[in-house]
Amino acid sequence: MNILFLDVDGVLNHERTKLGGHVITVDGQKQYGPFEVECLRHLKSIVDRSGAQIVLSTSWRLEHHSLELLLNMLYDVGITRTQIIGRTPDGQGQLTRDEEIGV
Repeated sequence: MNILFLDVDGVLNHERTKLGGHVITVDGQKQYGPFEVECLRHLKSIVDRSGAQIVLSTSWRLEHHSLELLLNMLYDVGITRTQIIGRTPDGQGQLTRDEEIGV
């Protein structure tokens, strides 16, 4: 099984994106998502070609609204719920990102 531990900042967005973002629909309302659509498409291609499943290791997993926005953007580019298998635990500042992944 291939597992992709997904971070967001600097991977699916960058400084330019944070200023504008892209229009998406969440619960029937348009919102701006701070993600690069091209990066999302590349992620989809990587997941499809490798058969990888995604574990969210990003800080976006920790806040409900951010997590919902991220998941909706992933679904919008065709990444399915079955391709996202979980989240790393919240080390609450006591663990580094790689330690959270290792738990």
